[in-house]
Amino acid sequence: MRTTGEYLELQRRCTALLRDLGVEPWLPFDAVVKRVEELRGRPVVLHELPEQLAVHGVCGLWLGTDDGDHIFYEPRTAPLHREHIILHEIGHVLCDHHRGGTADPADPGGLDGPSPGELRAQDVKRLMARTSYTSSEEQEAEMIASLIQSAGETGRPAGALGRLGSFLGVSVDDRD
Repeated sequence: MRTTGEYLELQRRCTALLRDLGVEPWLPFDAVVKRVEELRGRPVVLHELPEQLAVHGVCGLWLGTDDGDHIFYEPRTAPLHREHIILHEIGHVLCDHHRGGTADPADPGGLDGPSPGELRAQDVKRLMARTSYTSSEEQEAEMIASLIQSAGETGRPAGALGRLGSFLGVSVDDRD
């Protein structure tokens, strides 16, 4: 567990990283994805996470290949949470985290199970599976997602009802 000082230092570092890369926290979600594509010089492709991985506790995954960054997200969750999962994986991309995986055919949770047709296990260069928040890389990616998402709320309805609507993915007019 981080101390308050460590937490504030993490927040400061992540805020500086976003600023230095020109990923302004107030940008709408689609603009953040576009900025990451510009920075990386390749597409960010979003995919629904295969159910086989979700049953193993994974809700987000980044696969870096030679031709793009493929981000998988849990589709069976609230829209705001789905956005947060994707932003968390973008945090891994922006920090260039390299922990991770190999494509092992003997691994039932590995990459040789059902996957999008354009991805082959031997093409995978980086694998980041989001299953816990204990490593420094996971905490860094989580902070980046939180900074972007919390600052980006200016386009969402204000107040508790507006936040609930955003979480549920429904449009709420809280003027009544």
